[in-house]
Parts: sequence; C-alpha cells; structure tokens
Amino acid sequence: MTGNFSVDKKSGLVSGKGKVSWSNGNQFEGTLVQGSKEGKGKFTWNSGQRYNGDWTHDVPNGRGVFNFPDGSRYEGDVKNGLPHGQGTTRFKNGIVYTGDWVRGKSHGHGRYIWTDGSYWEGEFRDDRKTENGRMHFPNKDKGNAVGTAPAPAENTFQRATTAATDRQTEEK
Repeated sequence: MTGNFSVDKKSGLVSGKGKVSWSNGNQFEGTLVQGSKEGKGKFTWNSGQRYNGDWTHDVPNGRGVFNFPDGSRYEGDVKNGLPHGQGTTRFKNGIVYTGDWVRGKSHGHGRYIWTDGSYWEGEFRDDRKTENGRMHFPNKDKGNAVGTAPAPAENTFQRATTAATDRQTEEK
C-alpha cells in the first residue's frame, strides 16, 4: 500500500487514497472507504484487464472504461461490474457495437458495425440480433442497400468484481 491510508482500530478496515497491490498481481488506485473501493478508481487484474471509472460498494458502478487483454474496449454505463445501460464496445478486429446493455450483454436497441461500413441496426436480445432490425450495406453509387446478415459474435465480459480474499491477501 502506498498513499494516505488509515486503519480503523476496531474493524481493521483501511480508508484513504492511494495504490493497493495484492499478492496475486491485482492493483487498485483510488479511494478506499472502510476497505471498500469508492468514487473514481483504476483496477488492473493480473490478466491484464483494466477498469477505470466509478466505484460503489467495492464494485464498478456508474460510468467507466474496460480495456481487455485481447485489445477490445468497452466504454459506457456499468452496473455491478458489468456493462449495463448505454455503451460501446470496440472489438480488436475493428467491429463496433453501440447501444443498450443489460447485465453484460447487448440487449435492447443497438447498432453492430462491421469494418466495411455495413451495419445491422435494431433490437438485440441476450447478445443476439432479433427479427426487429435491418442490415445495411454501403454502396457508394446507390446509397444503402438493405438485406440480412448473420448474427454478431457474442460478447463476453469478465465480471469486474474482486474476491473478498483480495483484501485479506493485501501486500503490506
């Protein structure tokens, strides 16, 4: 631990601002309130995944950015450590999904854009497009053509919470 921290003598819980590193390689930089991550903060998992944004009750909640080890990135609303609300994922292959999220999955209205400029816009349910949408293919001579395309690839997100044992294995 580095920074300006204090320990509650009764509970042993830590409060303050700074950087905490755990023996498993995880790191947090931000504010702890009685051992709980609160406010703005950055968390880096030993896998290379990173989260920078709002925290409430030790979990990402509010607005934030996830950077994944494969190069993909999510930016938007977060609830209980998962994309939830409005947000955009830019996958490592250049494909982009922007729209509604529910518990880490594309769900609601959204747009899935391929690198060639074609896109599918409409309703998603549980990470899959529904019949309530349209595929658009760019054509420089004639505007957009409409057709069908396969469903976008599934989105997967590592839950952005940390085990309670992380606090107990904290490096001193």
